[in-house]
Amino acid sequence: MTTIKNCAKIFIAKAVSSLAIKHESGHIDGIFTKTDMMRFFSTNYNDDSKVSEYMTKDVVFTHQEEPLYKVIRKMLNHRVPRIVVTTDDNALKIITMGDFFRAAFGIDNSFNVEERASKLEKMRENVNNKLLIGNKTLAKDIMSRKPFITVKSSDSLKSACKIMPSEYVDAVGVIDNNQKLVIF
Repeated sequence: MTTIKNCAKIFIAKAVSSLAIKHESGHIDGIFTKTDMMRFFSTNYNDDSKVSEYMTKDVVFTHQEEPLYKVIRKMLNHRVPRIVVTTDDNALKIITMGDFFRAAFGIDNSFNVEERASKLEKMRENVNNKLLIGNKTLAKDIMSRKPFITVKSSDSLKSACKIMPSEYVDAVGVIDNNQKLVIF
């Protein structure tokens, strides 16, 4: 039987976020994901560990006006599945690999119906012109519209693990006591 601790070690060693769970008979019973791991820790973890002890320290940024080909190049070069996007008003947003897939397949997650229709049309034109990852589509065209979710570096690891699955996110920004983003 594989333990939660062994699953965590495999996630890290293999750089994966899900594992197939194989029955002794050989068939697959299901999968165990990063989200399952966070749910487990949020309810079963009683350590006093802080977010600051486990957070990623090398944050990769881009600006909302950056062309997508540069954004994806930066993500690939840094081997990160998400990138923090800065805006002209200093707000923080995020782009994930999932955002690229949604853009490529014409699925948009804008809140406003008119905005969604306009962006979908622009993305379709770019895909038809083979320019999705070109100079015309910018980071702001696919970045998340949801508020950037943050936790404090002094928060418990358990509380961060509780927030992520409930908000359907794989990562949160970490802020210091001055509300400045220190890590992602």
